[in-house]
Amino acid sequence: MHPRSNVLPVSDSLLESDPWRYARRVVGITTAVAVMIQLCLSADILMFECLGLCIVGTFLFAWQFQRDKFRKGPFSMLMLLGFGSTYFYLPLIFTTFEFSPVYNKLVVPVEDFTAALAVYVCLILMQRLCAGFSPILSLRRGISSKVLKPLGFFSTPSELQLWGMGMVGVIGFLVGHSSTHEADSETLEKFFQSFRIFTFAPFLLLVPQMIGGTNKIKKSATALIIFTVVLFCLAMSTGSRGYTVVGLVTAVCSYWLGVWSGVIRANRFKFRHLLLVSIGLYLITGPLGDAFTAANAGSTGKGRDRSIGEAFSDFVEAFSSEEILENYKNVSAKVAAQEGAWIETYVENEFLRRFANLSFMDNTFSIALSIDDNSRDKLRKIETLRAWSILPNPVIQFFGIEVDKKEDFKGSMGDIFYNETLGQDAGLGSYKTGNLISSAYNLFGLAFPVMIALLAGGLFIQMDCLVIGGGAQPGDVNDREEGLKFSPLGLLQSYAIFSILSSTTSVESYSGLLSVLARNYLQWIILYLIIFWATSFIFGVRKASSKSGVLPVARGPMGV
Repeated sequence: MHPRSNVLPVSDSLLESDPWRYARRVVGITTAVAVMIQLCLSADILMFECLGLCIVGTFLFAWQFQRDKFRKGPFSMLMLLGFGSTYFYLPLIFTTFEFSPVYNKLVVPVEDFTAALAVYVCLILMQRLCAGFSPILSLRRGISSKVLKPLGFFSTPSELQLWGMGMVGVIGFLVGHSSTHEADSETLEKFFQSFRIFTFAPFLLLVPQMIGGTNKIKKSATALIIFTVVLFCLAMSTGSRGYTVVGLVTAVCSYWLGVWSGVIRANRFKFRHLLLVSIGLYLITGPLGDAFTAANAGSTGKGRDRSIGEAFSDFVEAFSSEEILENYKNVSAKVAAQEGAWIETYVENEFLRRFANLSFMDNTFSIALSIDDNSRDKLRKIETLRAWSILPNPVIQFFGIEVDKKEDFKGSMGDIFYNETLGQDAGLGSYKTGNLISSAYNLFGLAFPVMIALLAGGLFIQMDCLVIGGGAQPGDVNDREEGLKFSPLGLLQSYAIFSILSSTTSVESYSGLLSVLARNYLQWIILYLIIFWATSFIFGVRKASSKSGVLPVARGPMGV
């Protein structure tokens, strides 16, 4: 008997032979189960309308899992996955998991899902144009191979270099946090915050194939575990709960981008994988959710003048006390129940809320639909000033533009919507989270899906310049046989790329999206260039494994 005769044929192993079909089927099965449970919870007209829109959005989300699409534009596809998952798929799954209706706590749920679906269709069409239009592909090829590659953006860092980048990120995080104790330290804080993303460079040790480090980069599981625990403690003690999420998503996105683009060979799904998934679900729905709640509870009313040690002590006390957690939840529920309250609890689990929070959109979109023309004009003027504020001060002064950056960015767009339209006297500076779709609707009316897609098109091109090879090289006869290589910068920014267009994003306005396109991307490039060459000088750099600067496509049972 053949030694492997007791193993299922490769064609029967969906994850190993066709990870794209596997992903589509997982999404389809879980969505069907969630829909049935939702109908058991409620079977009214509102439920049917919301579920219908969610199903269409989830279908479009699942449709994105296609090999050729990921090879032609992996990072732009990641942006589409971020939008589709956080606006449609994950809200349906997470609310079902908590046995809540999909329209849980939403004021205008049908309008929310309709607007998101219109934007998603336009984004998909724009991504296909950017990934398939020959002049755009030529532009991407020129930027990637003629500009970024010679500067070292596709060079393989050594393991010591990745750890060095991680230390730079941690130092930036600590200094940025401590700078808040000083007066007028906002600029200094933002400067050091920009280095935080490098904290997660050591997690790239888990996916050496993605950066050309196969058989060259060694990883220490013990060191990575200790590093992860330290980051978790820092995040919980400083109130930067998202810091933990970024590290997790960076590793997950990097791995699955490799699988879906054919760089990493997917392993057959086995019992131990099911066990790991079960453990992960337990941690997310139990200890991690409680930890995120405890971080909030421990910092409530304590201000920002605590040391990291004091903050961590408050977190441990809250986490270990069920009474403190329950009191915090009860107080939060009472505040949310007040008339005119700004509700941000679409799902109860604070960890899951980081990946699906339609309340951010609903809060502002319900306002955008109800305000009068005078309020709308006022909001437009404010956002126009915020857009001009993206320019450097010398340029603003040269053209005589009346912009005060400190005043214009005093609060978030959520603050501005809330205060300027509802007449609340809470004042700016509470940093309520706004939403890109609501902002664009207020600016452009019914043309908002097209206007969002136009800016997103620029982002699709920018982000896909951070990968070289495969579909990024147009006109090659053997294009299907050519590998892909990802810039470490793109993988480090994978959480930002995933969440730029999402319902839980920090990009909460149209002017904010314009800022990412016109300024933030260039800042990423410059900072990575500085950190890469500095750590390269100290630790040394590993060269790419092939003269073409790209990786061979993963072979074997998975095939391409």
